[in-house]
Amino acid sequence: MNIEYMKLNDNNYIVTNDDGEIVITKSNDNIKEILMKENEIEDINNTLTKNNKLLQEIKHKEKARKVMNIFIAIGGIFMIWSNIPSSFNYFNIIKVLVPIFYVLLIMKGLTLGIYGIKIFNKRKIKNINSSIKTDLQKVEILTKELEELKTNSNYQVLSYSKTNIKPMIQPNNEYKQKKILTRNK
Repeated sequence: MNIEYMKLNDNNYIVTNDDGEIVITKSNDNIKEILMKENEIEDINNTLTKNNKLLQEIKHKEKARKVMNIFIAIGGIFMIWSNIPSSFNYFNIIKVLVPIFYVLLIMKGLTLGIYGIKIFNKRKIKNINSSIKTDLQKVEILTKELEELKTNSNYQVLSYSKTNIKPMIQPNNEYKQKKILTRNK
């Protein structure tokens, strides 16, 4: 992301970004608009990346929720089948089914707490997909506007050799060194 820019001469600018990189650019005008559009596109791309990761997490949770529901149903059937008493009176059946019901209820509650509710997961997926679609459209529009701005202002990223900027001349070591005088005996 572009942090700041400084005008060197009529058309040349130094632009620094948040990584500390320095770039020399040439632009007839609209340098601020160009840099702001680049920042806006980068912000939206960062949001897109975050939304794609979130979407994958929610889809993974939804798949895990479905699998857990199948295991709970199979486990419930197995627990009921293995605990049915040989005598089928009403009291014995209730005595077996009530604890099984509570175990299944606790397991279902834990599944809902960890993986979410189907309706809410689907709603989140729908909202994130909508947001991603909108952001992609924004990036497309902003990219076209940015290219138009760059074309109209003759924007270029320059290498240091194409500029009239002279590199700093390092001082000669001769000036920095102290000369030690020795005395002849």
